[in-house]
Amino acid sequence: MISPLDVDHIDSQNLDDFSYHPNVLWKILEATRNAGFKLTPGKTHLAVSEIALFGRILSEDGERSDLDCTTSVHRFSTLKSLHEVRSFLGFATQFRKHIQNYAVTAKPLTSVLKGLERKTSKLP
Repeated sequence: MISPLDVDHIDSQNLDDFSYHPNVLWKILEATRNAGFKLTPGKTHLAVSEIALFGRILSEDGERSDLDCTTSVHRFSTLKSLHEVRSFLGFATQFRKHIQNYAVTAKPLTSVLKGLERKTSKLP
């Protein structure tokens, strides 16, 4: 059985010493091999200035929303069940830091869930 493993981001704090990052990377790759894990070279990106990770773009300038993910929030279809409301809120919560007044905006949906049992599937 092969289990997927994502090592999404290895950051070098010591940018002045170019030999530092390859040494750290080598140790990680060695430990990965010794543990019996296999990596997919096609999914490996080395020496990049920014990376997409969990709906965010991380770079030396900081963090910003990934437009592909925020577009997904806008294109979400009309919610027809409590399961869909829960799913949408779980997805949208990833972006709460980037949505001004997120709690106020999400309140109509979160209030629908208050007081309902977890197994309930129909909207009130």
